[in-house]
Amino acid sequence: MTAARLQRFYGGSDPNHWRDVMPTKRMRDFADAMPIIMAEERLAYIMDTAVGSGAAKKGVGPRHIRQLSRDASRASPRQKRRGGKVDLAALRGMGIETVNG
Repeated sequence: MTAARLQRFYGGSDPNHWRDVMPTKRMRDFADAMPIIMAEERLAYIMDTAVGSGAAKKGVGPRHIRQLSRDASRASPRQKRRGGKVDLAALRGMGIETVNG
């Protein structure tokens, strides 16, 4: 039953992985973490519902949205474009046609 719960919770393409490949200690660690992660998710759902329904105390909603926005931006960092001079000769050497020369 534990392998089935782990597969449902953590996913993956091979349900037999939990039984056949995963070391027993690691599988127990994953199983032990499940209730903690599930509780965190349920608390987050409760907070989202309270904020979305307007039942949260004044000021909690905007603070919650800001925190979610910060968390989301950390989860997927944006690549900054680097400006700078381009070595046109190097580009031409790679077979890339350049406008100025």
